Amino acid sequence: MASDPIHPNVSNGSAQALSPKAIEQFNQGLQLHQAGNLEGANACYQSALVFEPNFAPALQYLGVIAAQQNDFLRSVELITKAIAANPLDANAFLNRGLAQAALQRHELSLADFRQARTIAPHHVDAFFNEGNALQALRRYAEAIDAYKSALALAPDYALAYNNLGNAQQELRQFNDAIKSYEKAIALEPNYAEAYFNCGTLFQSLKNYKTAIQFFDRCLAIDPGCVEALVNNGDNYDELVQTQKAIECYQRAIAIEPTSLEARFAKALSQIPKIYAIDADPKQYRHHLTQEIDALDQWVKSHPQAEAYKVVGSHQPFFLAYQEESNVQVLSRYGDICKRLMSPLQPSQQQKEGSTGKIRLGIISSHIHTHSVWNAITKGWLANLNAEHFDIHLFHLGDTQDAETEFAKTLSSSYTQGNLPIEQWTDIIAAKNLDIALFPEVGMDRLTCQLANLRLAKKQIVTWGHPETTGLPNLDYYISAANFETEASQQYYSEKLVTLPNLGCFYTPYKGAVQEINAADLGLNPDRPILLCPGTPFKYAPQFDYALLEIAKRVKDAQLVFFNFPDMPVDLLKERLSVVFERGGLKLADHLVFAPKLSTEKFYGLIKIADVFIDTIGFSGFNTAIQAIECDLPVVTYEGQFMRGRLASGILKRIDLNELICPSVQVFIEKVAQLANDDQYRNAIKQQIAASKHLLFEDLAPVKALNQFLLEIARQ
Repeated sequence: MASDPIHPNVSNGSAQALSPKAIEQFNQGLQLHQAGNLEGANACYQSALVFEPNFAPALQYLGVIAAQQNDFLRSVELITKAIAANPLDANAFLNRGLAQAALQRHELSLADFRQARTIAPHHVDAFFNEGNALQALRRYAEAIDAYKSALALAPDYALAYNNLGNAQQELRQFNDAIKSYEKAIALEPNYAEAYFNCGTLFQSLKNYKTAIQFFDRCLAIDPGCVEALVNNGDNYDELVQTQKAIECYQRAIAIEPTSLEARFAKALSQIPKIYAIDADPKQYRHHLTQEIDALDQWVKSHPQAEAYKVVGSHQPFFLAYQEESNVQVLSRYGDICKRLMSPLQPSQQQKEGSTGKIRLGIISSHIHTHSVWNAITKGWLANLNAEHFDIHLFHLGDTQDAETEFAKTLSSSYTQGNLPIEQWTDIIAAKNLDIALFPEVGMDRLTCQLANLRLAKKQIVTWGHPETTGLPNLDYYISAANFETEASQQYYSEKLVTLPNLGCFYTPYKGAVQEINAADLGLNPDRPILLCPGTPFKYAPQFDYALLEIAKRVKDAQLVFFNFPDMPVDLLKERLSVVFERGGLKLADHLVFAPKLSTEKFYGLIKIADVFIDTIGFSGFNTAIQAIECDLPVVTYEGQFMRGRLASGILKRIDLNELICPSVQVFIEKVAQLANDDQYRNAIKQQIAASKHLLFEDLAPVKALNQFLLEIARQ
């Protein structure tokens, strides 16, 4: 706070001179206020009002004291009286705007900041805080304009550069944001927050190593920055440096024992994306189970306001890549999430009028070209009986494309936006849904949060992430007959529902196919090409030997993997290199890591491949069915759980059970047979060509889904 003393004979917004006694008391209060003596200042301002009841400066600074004491409602009340007495005081509007912002009344604060800079066109802080209000309202483009106006008046305003960078980052103007942060740091070299924000930028770009460098610089200035430690833990986790990640979370907890974010991260980051050589997955699993039990007890004994914000920030996603039943540990995790989300649970009340149709909401971050949309959501949405359902789409993600536009044409309402969880909850609850359908839970933070609320009378999840969720508010898990066994229900916390065949209406690819020159990918077209397109974390270490044995049995085999740009593929290369070296082979002689290809080029590569090798334990669906589209033989090992039975389900549907292997040894032998025996391989390709039509545009699952939705809606 800064202000000049008021002198005798100065008007208080009227023609009448002020009482000298009021001025004397105010000036004395101002001195005390600037010295930090709030109690003494408050008494003097009150005394001034005894002599001048409408003395605007005294009213305003009483409001400032109230704000300093976190009584923002009182602050607004007092400063409003000051403005009524003197409506031309820009600082009064600024101070009231700050109090309104503290009360989360961002529209009101924006109006005050704009009035302040209207009265005083060169008021830098008014423009700056206008930008802050606009950013709080997620009106980032306008916020950028406001910050730039502040910087035009004060080019050395480091804080404005920092906040400008934040708004630019929200609009994905990453290069501009970096320049803004760099200017903030140049003006204030010890600006910890600017280093922190640079770290978040590079983290969002999945440049985890650079992000760590910026968070480290933030921590060098501010060693107690818990958020930087947690973010560094997340970065190390992405880089599969699990121990370093856990050490960061532990440091954060040591600094701030009540940090639920750090505790949540530590508990759920126990399982690495990719295992090192000789790693024991069961050991990591044991640690995760212990940590979730400890987190459960801690959350019960340490209730916190807004604890729901941590839900979904970390999820036990990679637990699914162990071939074990996860229903118990995920149910414990689900109970924690539900408890944390409970403050946001909306009341169930009729809000929108009914058309007589069943109100079905589809809640997803992937209403665009994406494996979940392509395999599941699109076919269901396009073929459900429109006479039965009003379909409301809630697109939680940012991406839009032609598939998004197509989805809009199929819905009664469509909502998309960069909205906070609180607003999404209100929007969805207002639709008074009969049924909420989540195409996947486990891949996205916001989806996870919403799935932990009761937003509809019945709630369903399906196999976009092919694993039970453990979440108590999800009633049904929709799978497919070809993916499950009679024993499968025991592996789900939800009630399992199996649709006929593959459970989906899959449309084959109809786009262009780009011819591939094998040499361009480092391949020799005269040697067998064995396609291994799984993401790196799908390759479990206990099955590495199968790849080695295939390389031994297939003369001149070329196993084609992919360099996924945002994943630590090098760790998989290192692990396989050791396995091959121990087996007497050189990895480089048999494995090729190709760049990640466009859809057109991927289909082109499938056309020249000889065999598709499915990942063991966590099968592929989209890539396997794409291979079958191109008549490429797929060899799979049928696992115990649905996530290990996706490719086998496809093969069963076209009666190619001989490519479904009951053991890893048979799996190795079948790949070798197909690769080495041209006549056998061609016979299999002919069978695929003759029967693959059975996989596509199958209405039986959609009709069954339609009937199931009608039944549960009427219950």
